Amino acid sequence: MAGFVGRRLLTLIPVLLMVALITFGILHFTPGDPTIAILGIDATIEQREELRAALGLDRGVVEQFLNWAGGLLRLDFGQSLYLRVPVGEAMLRYLEPTALLAVYSLVVALLVGIPAGVISGVRRGGLIDRLVMGMTVAINAVPNFFLGILVIMFFSVQLGLLPTGGYVSPTEDFLGHVRAMILPSAVLGISLTSFARIIRSSVLDVMSAEYVETAYSKGLSRPQVVIKHVLRNAAIPSVTVIGISFGNLLGGAVVTEYVFNLQGIGQLLVESIARRDYPVIQAGVLLSALLFCLVTLLVDVIYAYLDPRVRYGR
Repeated sequence: MAGFVGRRLLTLIPVLLMVALITFGILHFTPGDPTIAILGIDATIEQREELRAALGLDRGVVEQFLNWAGGLLRLDFGQSLYLRVPVGEAMLRYLEPTALLAVYSLVVALLVGIPAGVISGVRRGGLIDRLVMGMTVAINAVPNFFLGILVIMFFSVQLGLLPTGGYVSPTEDFLGHVRAMILPSAVLGISLTSFARIIRSSVLDVMSAEYVETAYSKGLSRPQVVIKHVLRNAAIPSVTVIGISFGNLLGGAVVTEYVFNLQGIGQLLVESIARRDYPVIQAGVLLSALLFCLVTLLVDVIYAYLDPRVRYGR
């Protein structure tokens, strides 16, 4: 297993290099000028050229890429063109809301999606099964931003129970932090519960296996059979879907952060795209690719734990 993990980590180098090259090329060959976003449309050509020279944008594209790639080897992501601070510092400044939102949303998704999928599979064809399947279809059909607006209108505007948006750090006001994160975490977490359908299918496959019938013949009750024999085997196919959902969490967090004004990395990336802030965009894309690759690696490791037949080291 250690050798497999080491090889997978080594494969991250060419993957991230390719992502960096493609991202750099797309950004620098897309029409637009970051000096306009910084100076405004009223700036003169001389002022723009002076700023381009100060930011190093007047150099050749190849030279700019080599300088940026060389900085990556030293874990130096460059300096934000708009914020005029190191990119690493800018990312850390916006990291807390996004990281906590991702964790809270994943917890909500697991607490809702796993029991719903298991109960739906065990109670196949019943009222609960139809309700769960109908709700997952409805959730997939409703965009995050629309669901966010609906819960804001109901819980914040109509009932006045929770704030409409904004972020409060848990170190400053824990109760205020909880109140601020309930709605965005619930919206983003519920949007990920579509994997309940995969869990249901896995449970149905396992329930028809011979060893499950043998367990029933030994006199075990349904809860005992589900807990001891069904859950672990049904979880194996579902791990991939849950892992990919978590890997794609940043994409969903962008919209959620905007709706609830959380000022996280997703919102920073959207604003940086509008400003043509190349270093921030490039670092954000690299971070997303790295997180996704690490999540897929973690999924493979969990596979080996859940299924003893899986041996990557051989």
